[in-house]
Amino acid sequence: MPSQVVSMGSSLGVATAFLSFPDADTWLQSLGFKPGLSPFDEVVAEREKDLESYFIEFPYFNEIQKPKTTFLFLPRGAGKSANKVMLEKETDMSLKQGEGEVILGVDHTNFYSLLTKENISLNDHIELILRKAVPELFNLTTIPSRLNSINTLSPALRRDFAWFVKHYSDKLDPYSIQQEVYRIEGLSESKRRDLLTTTFKFGIDLLQLISKTSVPAGNLALNAIASLLSIKPDEIEHLDRQLLPPIDLMTRFTQITRALNVQCITVFIDRTDEYNTGFARIVTMLKPLIETVPLLEMPSYAFKFFLPQEIYNELEIWLRKDRFPPITYIWQTKDLRDLL
Repeated sequence: MPSQVVSMGSSLGVATAFLSFPDADTWLQSLGFKPGLSPFDEVVAEREKDLESYFIEFPYFNEIQKPKTTFLFLPRGAGKSANKVMLEKETDMSLKQGEGEVILGVDHTNFYSLLTKENISLNDHIELILRKAVPELFNLTTIPSRLNSINTLSPALRRDFAWFVKHYSDKLDPYSIQQEVYRIEGLSESKRRDLLTTTFKFGIDLLQLISKTSVPAGNLALNAIASLLSIKPDEIEHLDRQLLPPIDLMTRFTQITRALNVQCITVFIDRTDEYNTGFARIVTMLKPLIETVPLLEMPSYAFKFFLPQEIYNELEIWLRKDRFPPITYIWQTKDLRDLL
């Protein structure tokens, strides 16, 4: 980087200004950075502590912010994950507001299980996405302002939600329920034992027992569990016999999310180039997801692909560029000047 700075005549003043400070920390503080917080400490965007304070918006950033599927191709180290982190912060902000419509962010970034498979299908991708999305949706129903949201669902959607939680989350496992009970503050050991006994034995009486205990409302995550436990086991077993194709499964899930006031599920696809498998294998892995246009255009979903520029030529034959114009970008001198 220093050689690049010196080679740019217009930025030579920045390098000269840097030399007038006794050390890098003093220079950074003069530019407005917090003491002890350097933008050069981390090379992985997900671990940046204050990225939003020095993130430089590229010309395309407004486009990838839109609630629709987008493809961003950048060279390695040029900011793919930084763009992803900034979009994730927007979804987190909508969740913190608590009320109104929210955006549910879902990471699809762990591809180890796929890369070890011989044949990769769309269903493999859907399985991983739902295993992230379902717990996130369940957690949304446990925040204080949404504790009763499951009870507002129709009986059919409640059964569907119970089915998704059972298949794609551990939230209804006895051990997980026990963990939730022990998270509740202000319960005596005897009340905790009573609560666990009632949960495992009766399930549907859980809400009544909670209502008799003096517990801060903000800690009643078990309300959501109780709502799901009130679904009869034979109803869930009936749902088990329904084998749905991947697209129908995702459609069924959005019916629940819309009813729970989720505006959009944003799926972040990133970190594909962090496996020593070669770019050809990455293309093979992504192909089932990228070529399924009905899924990528499905209402209430936005798939955000942050991909290495190195696979663009191999991937573009599978990409419907007329429906999803790919965004490619190379850092320009002006960008570097703005950054400095």
